[in-house]
Amino acid sequence: MASNKKRNGGRTTQPKPSTPRRLLRGFRAGPGDLAQRSTVFADLQDRSVLLIGLGNLGSTSAVQLGREGVGALSLVDFDYYDPATGVRHQLDLRAAGLPKTQALTEQIQWAAPHTAVETPQFRLGMARPNGEGPDTHDFLVDTIAATDLVYDATADRGVTSYLSDLALAADTPMISVATANGTLGGRIARFEPTGICSDCLDWYLIDQPDETSWPHLPSDPELALVQPAGCGELTFVGTGFEPAVIALGGVQAAIAVLSPAYPTADWNVAVVTMRDSDGSPIPGNTDNRRLPTHTSCSAAHKPS
Repeated sequence: MASNKKRNGGRTTQPKPSTPRRLLRGFRAGPGDLAQRSTVFADLQDRSVLLIGLGNLGSTSAVQLGREGVGALSLVDFDYYDPATGVRHQLDLRAAGLPKTQALTEQIQWAAPHTAVETPQFRLGMARPNGEGPDTHDFLVDTIAATDLVYDATADRGVTSYLSDLALAADTPMISVATANGTLGGRIARFEPTGICSDCLDWYLIDQPDETSWPHLPSDPELALVQPAGCGELTFVGTGFEPAVIALGGVQAAIAVLSPAYPTADWNVAVVTMRDSDGSPIPGNTDNRRLPTHTSCSAAHKPS
């Protein structure tokens, strides 16, 4: 038998490597498979949430709401992802410079493939050149009327009040989460047509001029806000893991509204403190109370 060298004109040939074969394991990740491991997933598949504000609190909340099974998320935030916020944000370097809505949509699609995500890209209250483009007020009125829950993570009292007014008019419940400089804790509030609204909460804050008292946000008065290079606004300083407690508490409050299978919360304002009286870190101490509508609030609350 002729050698390979003789048959190829004196050239030596190497045997072709065999194609590697791998046995891939099959996995099940359909809605029914996920629902088997959750007490609320099936309930949430036909629920919708409008989430506004995709910073530290909002990004964590958005991903977790998807994981829990919320069927439709509408995410609103005009900003782009700055990787310097990675110490406390759900996104990472791969999302640098992308619109937060776009980057979080991709992340949610991987974490919660059965959640439909919409991402209108606008800034609340922005001007419309020559009257063209989407009317943000009309969009919010229509969207809030059609959604099951508004989730506010803007940490902007003006925006929170505006959203609360729209939610109240539409008979749509709303969850609002916030933290403050130092991330010593945070606040979770539930606004409902027959309960308190954002303006009620503001009146309760006015009633307590001592900013260290409930329901004010825990903060560090000795810690200054910072304005990082390239950033147009001041921002807070703190850890990433402590605000995550507030975000997940907000998700819990949202699930209590959305899922009949989950217990109903009997409070509407919770202040979470991550420090004890001596300043030592604690896993979280929650002072939650049910407030009545404030007597000074002029909003059109529904009778309970």
